[in-house]
Amino acid sequence: MNIWIQRSIELANNKNYLDKLFDVYPLIPNKIRKIDETYWNSIVQAFNNKDDICLIKYLLYLDLFPIKDSYIPFLIRDTANALKNNPETVKRLCNRLYKMGLDKIREKCTEPKETNRQIGVA
Repeated sequence: MNIWIQRSIELANNKNYLDKLFDVYPLIPNKIRKIDETYWNSIVQAFNNKDDICLIKYLLYLDLFPIKDSYIPFLIRDTANALKNNPETVKRLCNRLYKMGLDKIREKCTEPKETNRQIGVA
């Protein structure tokens, strides 16, 4: 067995493995994401007007979309065409957003980056 693999296994089997791992990869809590108030007002207006396309477009522009859904990356990649060509998906997402309400949407959009996403990032 490779010496480095053997040493890694021995280290992982120690009682203080996570403590030692934290010394190498400290996890620093991230700050809450900011949303420009003027931009947020556009989101509020689209929400209140039930303008599904604008609401989704505005939310896709943010760093974090408020709903975890497997189709979001596709919508981000080709926003204009994807929203126009998939009205049922837009409606499904917007129904979830309207049920959440603006306060919950803002809370989800401003959540800090998860610490498990920062390992190895300088």
